[in-house]
Amino acid sequence: MPKRPTLDLSEVLSHVGLTREYPIDVPAIVEDPLYGVDAVRGSIRLTNSGSALIVAGRVDTVVQLECCRCLAPMVEAIGADIDEQFVLTPSRSRRSPAAVEEEETELSGRLFHGAILDLAELLRQVLTPILPSRPLHSADCLGLCSQCGKDLNEGPCGCLTASEASRSRLGTLLSELRDRSD
Repeated sequence: MPKRPTLDLSEVLSHVGLTREYPIDVPAIVEDPLYGVDAVRGSIRLTNSGSALIVAGRVDTVVQLECCRCLAPMVEAIGADIDEQFVLTPSRSRRSPAAVEEEETELSGRLFHGAILDLAELLRQVLTPILPSRPLHSADCLGLCSQCGKDLNEGPCGCLTASEASRSRLGTLLSELRDRSD
């Protein structure tokens, strides 16, 4: 298993007022529901304000999705701005860095392990919420037939449409009524 990308923030956390910018170029992130097909690229700026670690930047990547109408695989470019703040607990010693306080929930993993930032987890948390909820590979996608499941983008299926089925049922009823009246 490849090593997860991280950033050592010891220098930033040790000096109030210090800002450092880091380029981001990490391999595609493939963690459900994020299926990256290209590297995540951008930059991130970290600032120690004394009371908070300010994280700002921008990242872009390409992900694989599934069309919500026809279930065909598709790729889409996505990008996100990073704008986060984390409370800092000052160190008791001038030689050790401040500690980052973070709230850990069931859905989010830990971002910080001491002075080490788990960059892959940060990117996952930033990119996952911007995934389209109903991705379409094309605005005119016809989807799947609700009766037989055929991809209607490949051509019509042999099933009756809802209006054809209604007319067919109505025709059957009319025929039965005529047969009864004869």
